[in-house]
Amino acid sequence: MREREVGQSPLDAVRVFLKGLAAADEQANGIEAFHTAFGGVPQLRSRLLLMYGRFEQALAHVLAEESESEAGHPTPRLIAAQFISLFRLVTSEEARERVASASADERLDALNAWIDESAVLLAEGLACYGIRTSASAS
Repeated sequence: MREREVGQSPLDAVRVFLKGLAAADEQANGIEAFHTAFGGVPQLRSRLLLMYGRFEQALAHVLAEESESEAGHPTPRLIAAQFISLFRLVTSEEARERVASASADERLDALNAWIDESAVLLAEGLACYGIRTSASAS
């Protein structure tokens, strides 16, 4: 995060990082290999969650420093949590299935599209997501 380009947002830095990780293997297995290494072994799953928590805390600290937020302000932590959620989403079963359903030469594009779509949702905000347009029938 600290090494991002001048003028580059933290969200774009996360997006670029994830796409770089995906491109580590021409068949979009860079993230898959990471997920399989941790998520495929029950004893390591709790460590993966702990790792995500530590990443979130460290990222929140950097964001708080850069934004000169007051101590304890929720914004840096909430933003960090959203960025880590993006990382977790990219390694989710849904993302893995979407990528696996693509042909071998289209997997990287499928994963990059997943990353971009998710980043756009975060960038646009959640205020307009899921607004009810009619009363539900119960």
